[in-house]
Amino acid sequence: MPRRRARHVLTISRASADDTVRAIRSAKTDSDRTITYDPSSRPEVANLLLLASLCTGVPPEVIADEVGSRGSGHLKAVVADAMVEHLAPLRARRALFAAEPGLVADILAQGNARANELADATMRDVRELMGMTYT
Repeated sequence: MPRRRARHVLTISRASADDTVRAIRSAKTDSDRTITYDPSSRPEVANLLLLASLCTGVPPEVIADEVGSRGSGHLKAVVADAMVEHLAPLRARRALFAAEPGLVADILAQGNARANELADATMRDVRELMGMTYT
C-alpha cells in the first residue's frame, strides 16, 4: 500500500462523516455503467463493493445486483451511507473519550493495575516452580 493511501486509511477513523463521504466520492472507478463484483478485472469497483459488504454484512454480489445499472455514482452513495452508519458508534465513542481525557487515563490505569496483578501472580508461580522462593 503506498504511503499516501496508508495515511488516508489511518486517518479515516478520525474523519468526520462528511470527510468519509468526500473520500468515497473521490474513489477511482471504471467507465462501465453496470456494477458487477469482479475483483480481477474491476478491482476499484470490487473494493467499493467489499467496503459496503463489510459495513452492512450483505455479500458484495448482492450489493452489485442492487446497484445494477445505476452506475458508480450510486454505488459510491451506497458505500458512503454504509460507512457513515457503520462508523457512527465508533465516532461517538471517540468523541466521548476526546471530551473526557481523564476517562482514558482512568481506563489505562485500571488496565495497568490488572496487568501488574496478573504478572505478579505469574512470577510468583514461576519462582515457586523454579525453587527460587526466599522468605
